[in-house]
Order: sequence, then structure tokens, then C-alpha cells
Amino acid sequence: VELDFHVDNYCQMVGDMVYLPPLLLSKFESNPFKREERTFPVDFAYRHSSNENITLTLPGEFEIVEAPPAINTQIDLLRFGCACKKDSNTVNYQRLFMLSRNKYPPKEYSRLRDAYEKIVSADQGQIVLKRVGGK
Repeated sequence: VELDFHVDNYCQMVGDMVYLPPLLLSKFESNPFKREERTFPVDFAYRHSSNENITLTLPGEFEIVEAPPAINTQIDLLRFGCACKKDSNTVNYQRLFMLSRNKYPPKEYSRLRDAYEKIVSADQGQIVLKRVGGK
């Protein structure tokens, strides 16, 4: 599926700086696993995977100052990766999330919880742009 759309108030502007979240669809806002321990298996209804490839075209008067770091995690529980690449006036952000299976026993809960914590942290990253050329 390829989407082309406009989102009002998508970024935050502060002076000549723009703070832009690269994710639109699959972002984890918080870790779904709140408790420290679990005695029952984690049972997702089905195996889940998402792959986003987002390309943002920037106005000519902006340059990228900061981008989220690349992350690539593959463990027996899940696979997660994200990377931000810039090329002149475009930014390409790729994100992959894939559950290895739909059931996880209690002994794997803490590893699953820790992995989701890292994913949530990565999903909160922002692209920082700066206006250049005094426009």
C-alpha cells in the first residue's frame, strides 16, 4: 500500500527548528507489558508484523540536524529494526517489527518486556530539522 497524504500539526516548530516524528502508523506509545512478572503466557491472537518505509520530502530551506539512531535487534522472540537515511531534500525512514510467534511462556516474559521497552524508546525518536539560509 502506498499512501500520499497531508497531516496538519504533524511537527512541532520552535524558532528555526522543526521536530518531526518519523512514524505515522505503527508507533508504540507505551509498553503494553507493565508488570514486572507474569505467571500466565503472553498470547497474541495472531503473529504480527509491520514494515514501514516512509519518505519525507523537505522544503529546500531545511536541513537535517539530528535523526534517530539505527537499531537492529533480532532475538528468538521478535525482530525489530529502524533506520533513517537522508539524501539532499528527502528523508527515508524504515521500520520493521515482527513477532516470531504468537505465544510466549512466562519464563520469556521479562525478555519480551525488555524488548518492547527498547522498541517504545526507538519509536519516540524524532527527526530534527533546522531552517538554513535566513529564510
